[in-house]
Amino acid sequence: MVGKIIKKQGPTKTGKIGMIIAASFLALSVITISISATKISSDEANTEKINKQKDNNFKSASEKFTRTYLSAGGKMEEVGTSEYKYWGDKIDDSDSSDDFDVNEVVADAVAYNSAKISDANNELDVLKKSLNKMKTNDTGKYDTKGYEKAYLRIKKLGSFVSYPTGSYLDFNDKMTKLDDAVNESYDWMTE
Repeated sequence: MVGKIIKKQGPTKTGKIGMIIAASFLALSVITISISATKISSDEANTEKINKQKDNNFKSASEKFTRTYLSAGGKMEEVGTSEYKYWGDKIDDSDSSDDFDVNEVVADAVAYNSAKISDANNELDVLKKSLNKMKTNDTGKYDTKGYEKAYLRIKKLGSFVSYPTGSYLDFNDKMTKLDDAVNESYDWMTE
């Protein structure tokens, strides 16, 4: 094609045509690069905006989780202490001629604390929802595994005070161990 143009137009005219074609490609390349850079910049700004919103949502959920965790843990500790005391009092009040029924005493202790147990279980539901919100809004900046561990610990404590098992002698040790684990998680959250 260039050869035909040179024969018809001459080398000077061909150089000008080549220059116009090259300049057109250069201008098109610059425009394409500018559009791409603007799009990348816009995408980065959108990603940053989304991440900032997710961070705010995560912080809000983690604050709610921490407050609720403290409340639920306190209630569960009160319930466990009450159950232990009730159980011990019933043992002390019994004598060798009594038909002391451990299952009945434990069931009575749980029934006596049923309102606090119900409140604590409702707070466990709030904790689960907050944990799910944190997982949904995690940008990789936070430790959701620590919150999951805390949730599992308090859930285990809640199960224990709702359905106590074992002997009276083991109850206090189990309760203390579970409560200490919950306190350890709370300390981690409030560092």
